[in-house]
Order: sequence, then structure tokens, then C-alpha cells
Amino acid sequence: EDPVALLLGQNGPVSSAVLALGCFAVLTTILGTNLALRSFCGDAKPRAALASYSFCVLTPALAPKGAFFAAIDFAGAYPVTLLWGCALPLMALAQQNKSRRQLV
Repeated sequence: EDPVALLLGQNGPVSSAVLALGCFAVLTTILGTNLALRSFCGDAKPRAALASYSFCVLTPALAPKGAFFAAIDFAGAYPVTLLWGCALPLMALAQQNKSRRQLV
């Protein structure tokens, strides 16, 4: 059984703390996405930036409950694979090539 479900099933401060932690985790995900989107759309026209910002805020609010968690499950696997499986070896290769060019 899911340990988080067990903690949420209890009455008392533990359940409230786990619920608050989960809510803040979702909130920081939405805020981080909004800040990244604002930075990315910094050169865009104000109307386009507002539309993308609104889309980012309204999509999680209007989506069915299971859709957000399914998207997080899918999105979690891709960045981890990209960052740890591809980016680090490519960065090491680039650093090695840079070191070789400096020696010559």
C-alpha cells in the first residue's frame, strides 16, 4: 500500500503536514513553470506572453484530477533520462574535447 495514502488516512498533525507538503509541491511546480515561461517569453509581445501565462495557470486548474499526476509521471521520466542519461556524458565529452584543443 502507498505510504503517503496511509499518512493522509490518519487524523492529526501528520496528515495535515503531508497534505500541506503535497499542496506546496504542486504550487511550486506551477510557480516554477510560470517563471520559466515568463523568462522564455520575455521578448514576445505582451498579448502572446499573457496568453501563454494564462494557459500555464488555467490548465492545471481546469484539468481533471488524474491528468495532472499522469502528466507529472510522464514528465518526470523524460527530464531525468535526458539530464542523467544524455547530458552528463555529452558535457564530459565536450569538456574532454575542449581540454584537448587547449593542449594543442
